[in-house]
Amino acid sequence: MEFPTTVHDADAWLLSGSRHGAYDDVPFIPPLEQLIRDIHNARVPMVGICFGHQIVAQALGGKVIKSPRGWNCGRNLYRFGSAEKILNAWHQDEVVAAPPEAEVVGSSPRCEISMIRYKGKTFTVQPHPEFDDEALKIVMDGPSSKLLTAKELKSVRDGLGTPHDNAWMAGEITQFLKEAGDSR
Repeated sequence: MEFPTTVHDADAWLLSGSRHGAYDDVPFIPPLEQLIRDIHNARVPMVGICFGHQIVAQALGGKVIKSPRGWNCGRNLYRFGSAEKILNAWHQDEVVAAPPEAEVVGSSPRCEISMIRYKGKTFTVQPHPEFDDEALKIVMDGPSSKLLTAKELKSVRDGLGTPHDNAWMAGEITQFLKEAGDSR
């Protein structure tokens, strides 16, 4: 429940993952949504990853649900324009309706709204570009792994050691922040 005093307390904002869902009835969600709207309206650069992707969408008028397909974990194929990239996922929630004035620029078979560019200086992604194999192993051994089926855990394990495009996604985020910061 600690929030910045002004949206200008940082040059850019990064909203990361969370054990909570954007739709959960927890005290920090309403003030976080207001902060997101304030940051977005002030045109301060903002990036959301996983929960960050979901909470930004919800705060700006989209809809987030718990996926009826269950958890989406490990290596997944994502389409960004004409490019196909392999990135790591770890989520059971998803954006099912993009906010007005949002452009969906990435999707996957398991998550149709995987990457959004908003008018202004906001960009969000569902996959985790920060999750390498070591991070996936830590999460697999953590509390959320008890929520996964044996098949889901096997799928994550089977993907370890295979190529991924995390560096590409990190580069896209870096380029977005550079361009958003340059245009201030």
